[in-house]
Amino acid sequence: MTAPAKLKPDDFYTEAEVAAILRRRPQTLKNWRVKGEGPPIFKIGRSDAALYPRAAFEAWVRARIGAA
Repeated sequence: MTAPAKLKPDDFYTEAEVAAILRRRPQTLKNWRVKGEGPPIFKIGRSDAALYPRAAFEAWVRARIGAA
């Protein structure tokens, strides 16, 4: 059996980075999460901090560009 790939900090975007890329306020991203909308997130524990897996976020953006 092969060992799982090690995650690196560069594998994720922060909420601030995603907000800047999408040109939205961080509060908008939080509102989307409450509604079950927006890009996929990764959270550990009860922290309010959300991390956005880079590959999943980029796929989410590409899907929306194709739908436009």
